[in-house]
This record gives sequence, structure tokens and C-alpha cells, in this order.
Amino acid sequence: MEETLLQLVLFSGYPTAIEAFRVWRQSGPQGSPPGPGRPSGGTRTSWKRAGGKLCARIYGPTYAGLRNFMRRLSPELDALMTEVGYGRVLSRPGLPPAAREVVTVGALLGSDRPRQLLAHARGSLRMGIECEELDELLARLGPRLTRGQRSRARGVLRDARRLDRDGGTG
Repeated sequence: MEETLLQLVLFSGYPTAIEAFRVWRQSGPQGSPPGPGRPSGGTRTSWKRAGGKLCARIYGPTYAGLRNFMRRLSPELDALMTEVGYGRVLSRPGLPPAAREVVTVGALLGSDRPRQLLAHARGSLRMGIECEELDELLARLGPRLTRGQRSRARGVLRDARRLDRDGGTG
């Protein structure tokens, strides 16, 4: 649970992660004391290396394009994505990459961020998650979404399935 809550920083922001941890601590088992922690350990260089490897696995054939796009947007944001997002957070032990991608999809379903949702839905499929599992995730979280969010999310998941099937890099 702690690993999934830490991921919220990346996809929902610090305020959401702080509130999620507060609720977890108050309502979890025995007040859910903090776990022993799993520091990501290492150096900036090792985090960048681990982050780059994981990001490349998740994005597959679109990885080079993503990195070029991010560098053009902001070299600093690209470095943060690789070192912190994929290196320090998503490469941590505790959850396998496939589970982390499903958590990410869940966090993004109602965010009205279709590009990121598509990228991580495709990443989930690349990590071995079945299309039906993503459909089930949407079905379970759907009641918390507006009708428009559900409709857009269904469309994005349909696009992810089509691109995965066709091998598209778009």
C-alpha cells in the first residue's frame, strides 16, 4: 500500500499523496504505522540509469521519441522524469513494474490527462497486463468518475488496445 501511495506524488501530486497517507494512517490496520521504509538507495547516476531502463521498458518503441520530446519541453523536466519519477520512485523495490503501471493507470483514469493515460495503459500492456484487467480497473473505478471521464477513459483504453495490437508507435 505504501508504494502505491508514494506513486501518487508522480501522477496526482503531493497534496493528494499527503491526504492519501493521512487516510491510510487513520483507517488502515492498527492505525497503519509507517512501514520500515525502502529507501531507493543509490546515487543520482544509478537512479538515472535505473529510471532510463524502466522508462525504456514501459515506453518500448516510443521511448526515444518521448525522451526527445521531453528534452525539447524542458531538459530539467526530462531529468526529473528519469531520475526521480522512474529512478527513485518507480524503480523502488516493493511492487513489480506491471503492478506499478496498473496503479498509474488507476491514478490517471479520472485525471483528464489522455496522453499520459494512453502512455501508461500501453505501458501496462507492455508489462504483461491483459486488456481485460484494464477494463476491470475502469469498471471498478468508474462509479467514482463522471460520465465524461468514463467515456474518455474507455476511448483511451480502446486506443491503447488497438495500438498494442497493431504495434503502432503513435
